[in-house]
Amino acid sequence: MVTSPLLDGLCRPTESLARLISGRAETEVFWAALHGLATLTRAGRLPSEDTGRRVERLAVA
Repeated sequence: MVTSPLLDGLCRPTESLARLISGRAETEVFWAALHGLATLTRAGRLPSEDTGRRVERLAVA
C-alpha cells in the first residue's frame, strides 16, 4: 500500500512538471534523465558537488 507522504512526494513534482512539459514523451525523457543523474551520482560516476547545477540545467532545458 502506498503511504500518503510517498504519494504526495511522487505527485507534487509531476503536477509541477505538467505545466512545463507538453506531452508523455517529454515527461518520460525528463524522468529518464533525472533518474540517470541520480543513478550515476549515487554510483560515484558523477561528482556529487555538481548535482544541483545538473538538476537545475535539466529543469531549465
